[in-house]
Amino acid sequence: MTITEGKQQDITQGRSLELDAGSIVVFDRGYTDFTGFNLLNSKGIYSVTRLKANTKYRVISRNQTNKEQGTTSDQTLVLTDPKADTCAIKLRRMGYSDSEIGKH
Repeated sequence: MTITEGKQQDITQGRSLELDAGSIVVFDRGYTDFTGFNLLNSKGIYSVTRLKANTKYRVISRNQTNKEQGTTSDQTLVLTDPKADTCAIKLRRMGYSDSEIGKH
């Protein structure tokens, strides 16, 4: 684990780590580094992040959800933003709602 000041993008530190295939990397600020997503994916490393509100994508499939457990959406998508042409992988977008605190 590496913890940095909030001013540095996570991917900067992430690139210096030697991770095994099957590792899961969670980004807070690295969500616009499409080349980084591709690189991790090519090494068999999973990444979890949040999309910016203006990210352009196309949904290619919708998966069944369990709203009782809070899952509001489960989609497979590809990025369509011209800036994302370096990210050719399919992504999974999940929506979740916490009924106890009312957050989505």
